[in-house]
Amino acid sequence: MIPLEICIDANTATNTRLDVQTAYMGGAATVELCTDLAAQGLTPSPEMITVARAAFGQRRGVMVMIRPRAGNFVYSPTEVALMHEQIGVAAHAGADGVVLGLLTPQAYACGTYAIDMPHVTMLTAYAKSLGLKVTFHRAFDELPIQTQPHALLDQLIGAGIDRVLTCGAALASGKHAVECGAWLADLIDYAQGRIKVVIAGGVAAATVPTLLAQLPTEASARFGLHSHSGVIDPVTQRVSLAKVQQIMTYINKMP
Repeated sequence: MIPLEICIDANTATNTRLDVQTAYMGGAATVELCTDLAAQGLTPSPEMITVARAAFGQRRGVMVMIRPRAGNFVYSPTEVALMHEQIGVAAHAGADGVVLGLLTPQAYACGTYAIDMPHVTMLTAYAKSLGLKVTFHRAFDELPIQTQPHALLDQLIGAGIDRVLTCGAALASGKHAVECGAWLADLIDYAQGRIKVVIAGGVAAATVPTLLAQLPTEASARFGLHSHSGVIDPVTQRVSLAKVQQIMTYINKMP
């Protein structure tokens, strides 16, 4: 079955507990724990990780964002050292995995970034030594993914990354995953299960049927879905059980 991940805004203990419990009850396989989603997600506190761990029960799926500041994904040696420390803290607090992304300002012809392979490899190895899964977040979509998707995926596989988060288009494009189905299907086919492709960007009950119709159903074990805004109740601004269950209903209909 296609695993569903819910992004959690872990700013208070009460809201974190409620949202993680709701994701759990709705059938989510994993939760991505962040703070300050207005800044696209930063590293949550150890307290929030501990709360989420308790709320998600025995299900192994508490993924913790490792991002020390807002802005781009090019980090100084001091910031990389802090990320290393944050990974250790996350493991100690009960995380099952971490979510990170590091780039270098190396420009291609189209003018973009490259994967910071030395630091990605180092941090991934450290996380793995602590028993953590590692996801490369949507910094991937800051790379030249339209021209070099397979080569970039091979780099992440070589670094030991378990999952990569992508909508299939540049972050600045504002596109949603449902608009990039053919590209995502190709990436899933190329990955061949060596790395799980986790699809993000506008994933909601209204878009999931169209999105899934574009993807290789026989590869359902090789990709996942990631949702945040698509499962938020507009009144309470909390994760909605009904919205999570709606997405799971479509997933459960997959052959």
